Amino acid sequence: MDITIIGAGPRGLMTLGRLIAWQTQQTNEPLAVTVVDAYPIGGHVWRTDQPNELIMNTPAQQITLYADDSVKMAGENTVTGPNLSEWSDRAETAAYIRQQHYPQEAFFLAQTAALQPNDYAPRNLYGVYMQWVFDDMMHQLPANMTVSFIQATVDNVTPKNPATP
Repeated sequence: MDITIIGAGPRGLMTLGRLIAWQTQQTNEPLAVTVVDAYPIGGHVWRTDQPNELIMNTPAQQITLYADDSVKMAGENTVTGPNLSEWSDRAETAAYIRQQHYPQEAFFLAQTAALQPNDYAPRNLYGVYMQWVFDDMMHQLPANMTVSFIQATVDNVTPKNPATP
């Protein structure tokens, strides 16, 4: 089966997480997912290059792209991971930020070192978190699933008829 997700923002990544969880319950049929967005992972709203002064309107501990125990949904499997506050507190987060060579690397490193659970994080830091989540999800893919990201603008959609090859 082939699925395309248009948009690499929070909804697109959460949809991808659910597809990964769903696919781990499948035994045979391969799944190919393509994520398309005109901007890098995070989309237009959560870009890593936006001004440092723009902050989110939700405390860091309440921001996540992963399902947690409070979410009731079909299927037993979920893709789990840290919320924004937990992610900022991980030792490997600084290494990830350094590996990406962000122009604002020093700012991101300082923000993750100082971020507390009830703080309001900069929007661009959430963009970094989203890129990390995407990379984390790529490491959790079942063997019968592939995911690709295409940075492009979608200007036309033609549904594929499932009865036609």
